[in-house]
Amino acid sequence: MTTIQSPQMFKPLRMDSQGRILLSAELRQALHLQAGDELVPRVKDGRLILERRSEVRSRLREVFAKSADPVGELLAERRAEAERE
Repeated sequence: MTTIQSPQMFKPLRMDSQGRILLSAELRQALHLQAGDELVPRVKDGRLILERRSEVRSRLREVFAKSADPVGELLAERRAEAERE
């Protein structure tokens, strides 16, 4: 990810009465954000984190790909039990 070294990096962002926050053009360029990009918000340790939806989806796919297949395991157990009977 790009680190911004300009004074814009430290300029506070203000939320309007409708809850909108405007990101400067410099921030959008550094983050490669385009109009219409979907961002997923989350709060961690009192901080607001915005991530692209596609990045969150990719990370979740990796996590679930590494995890065991509980349905497959259950079916295998049931088949093994049926064979023993």
